[in-house]
Amino acid sequence: MSRKPLRLIVQVVLVGLLLGVWSTAAYADAISVSAVTFSNLQITPAAGTVTFTPTASSTVALATNSLGQTAPVMSNTFPIAQSNTAVTFASSSAVANANTFTATANSLVALTDCTCAASSAGQANLSATFVITGGEGNVNVNISALFTTMSSLMTDQNGLFDQSQVITTLTVDGVAIFDVTNVFNITTNASDVQSRIHQVSEAVTLAFNVPHTISIHIHAGSFAEHQVPEPATAVLLVSGLGFMAGFVKKRRKGV
Repeated sequence: MSRKPLRLIVQVVLVGLLLGVWSTAAYADAISVSAVTFSNLQITPAAGTVTFTPTASSTVALATNSLGQTAPVMSNTFPIAQSNTAVTFASSSAVANANTFTATANSLVALTDCTCAASSAGQANLSATFVITGGEGNVNVNISALFTTMSSLMTDQNGLFDQSQVITTLTVDGVAIFDVTNVFNITTNASDVQSRIHQVSEAVTLAFNVPHTISIHIHAGSFAEHQVPEPATAVLLVSGLGFMAGFVKKRRKGV
């Protein structure tokens, strides 16, 4: 073998190795972020007075990945429940505060330079009883509250799938007066950010002097899947092309 083709092949192999290292370093992330908050609950009867008593608060935080790691954390602490958890690539948190009757839930998945998948979820729950006094029979009552949700998704050329899920539910005496589930998906090389404010205002008819129940549930969930081609694949491809180029060049010289 002459020196020229040998030098050509060595150069191509070196370029292939550099391309393999560069391709691994250049891969970005597959990221999913979800968040939900609840606040500003108001119970306003057309007549009478409301006596409001918080009764329970609970939270759940869960994170898991394709490496086999799973970390669930739950709390039923009253009046403030709080849960936080994390594994590689995923984390979540939730807080339910019965003192202020507010709640938050967050989840995050961030994959980078891996062939892997992960998911996380945060949930918060609140409940209370209230009695309307100062009258007889039934009365019209306005229930208002504020839910805010945020979903942010991003994938690179190797991001297979991203999902954000947010759930908001408000029930009175077991009947949902506000119940919304939003699921957002993207695939390869895409991004999406969605933020919403839900100002709930519903009129219901309730009885005086009877205990009524109100419950709040919020959920923020994230999932992402990412796949990075093996660097050796690029190396072999470029190196193989180099050998073929050298072979063709040699054949042409022999003609």
